[in-house]
Amino acid sequence: MTKVRVSSDVDRKLRIDLDAKAEALGISRAKLIEIALKSELERFNVHKENKRLIEERNRFKAQAEAAKTRLETCSEKLTRLLERNWWQRLWNISPWIED
Repeated sequence: MTKVRVSSDVDRKLRIDLDAKAEALGISRAKLIEIALKSELERFNVHKENKRLIEERNRFKAQAEAAKTRLETCSEKLTRLLERNWWQRLWNISPWIED
């Protein structure tokens, strides 16, 4: 069985750190990357990731709905301010405050 070569561009600073850690462990940079990838893939849990993404989406959805509500409120207040008659404008009477 032949190994499939995976290549990517690695930042120079990261490559230097990888070389130093690989040398300290007495293995090659490729072996260190392979071990790191296997470790990361074993920790990866699709269910946890989906749950996290659903919570992020729900949070943004709630923020968007709150912003939409605030926008509609501000729009309604502006419309009411512009619809005031001259007497209400003279005395600066706010149309949404009920006495």
